[in-house]
Amino acid sequence: MKYLLIPNAGDEEIIKHEIEILSKLSKEELVNKYNSYVEIGIVGVRGQSLLIFALAKVFIVVFGKSPITLEQNMILGLGEKIHLSGNNFEFIDTGAIETKKDARLTHQEMLSKLTKLGYENLSEADKVYWNSDY
Repeated sequence: MKYLLIPNAGDEEIIKHEIEILSKLSKEELVNKYNSYVEIGIVGVRGQSLLIFALAKVFIVVFGKSPITLEQNMILGLGEKIHLSGNNFEFIDTGAIETKKDARLTHQEMLSKLTKLGYENLSEADKVYWNSDY
């Protein structure tokens, strides 16, 4: 499940607000929040994608890593469900068979898609914003 998040005006404030809320959750609550998104899936609603983006940032601060992939800080991806293991999390082995074909876009494919979507027309400030860490 992936979502291409193109920046809009006001996103930074929303993401910071969500980070503030999510930062108050326990590790178990963060794991449960992530697992609920895995169950639901990425539905293509912008608000959900901003919250998932914020959740990824909070996971990195709390756990030092995130189960949410952030490719080029714009392409969100959810993996399998996770569970707490001590002070960290682990993916739950679902028995899913992995294929050799990687579902991720290559760098060139991503640039091509972003070009078609108008990424080259973003201001330099927006490009810096989407390539920054919170």
